[in-house]
Amino acid sequence: MQTETQTGKLTVSTRSSRGKGAARQLRTQGLTPGVVYGGTDSDPRPIPIAFDPTALLKSLHPTKKRNTVFEMTIEGGNAPQTELVMLKDFQTDELRGGWIHADFIRVSNNVAIDAQVPLLMEGRAPGVKMGGTLHQVFRKLPVRCIPSAIPECIIANVDGMEIGSTLAVRDLPVPEGVTISLPEQQTCVQLYAPRKMDEALASTADGEGEAEADAAAAKSEG
Repeated sequence: MQTETQTGKLTVSTRSSRGKGAARQLRTQGLTPGVVYGGTDSDPRPIPIAFDPTALLKSLHPTKKRNTVFEMTIEGGNAPQTELVMLKDFQTDELRGGWIHADFIRVSNNVAIDAQVPLLMEGRAPGVKMGGTLHQVFRKLPVRCIPSAIPECIIANVDGMEIGSTLAVRDLPVPEGVTISLPEQQTCVQLYAPRKMDEALASTADGEGEAEADAAAAKSEG
């Protein structure tokens, strides 16, 4: 079976044999069984395939990884067919390593899909210089867009963040055609005050509360 090692290109072959024995035999040949799901209305059947896991790893986009859109050439039928697919799920051998199975899903650049995209922080927050701590609420963000528009990442710029400030979904820049699937007011990054400052503020608040209570008591006694 020929294999493509270009980013986003993968050549696989169809397989007719099923079961653990057949899968084991494939692995002895350096191949991994898989299935392509999401057929068209005219042909909704899943396609059992075999692929070279090394070629798959090489064809993954270096930063998009599982969000890579593959142009998959499927050989073994009457004529090779090309499908636009993404990696849906995979299994690896926890003891020996290596791939056991992989599922792919057909996609179309005319139909939006859901994906998870890394959220990265960029810049220097003034609040950190004052002893504050940046807290990233989400490591990945759910987005919806057509497959070719899935961004490599979303950047949260923290340059203007002071102690107590936050960045919400509405504050994050996203490419045209991409929507973050969270409420606009959802906090994504926040800058906590130093513990000593928190304790001092709490102590001040407690003192003010006690003073107000004493004043109210004195007034009622008078």
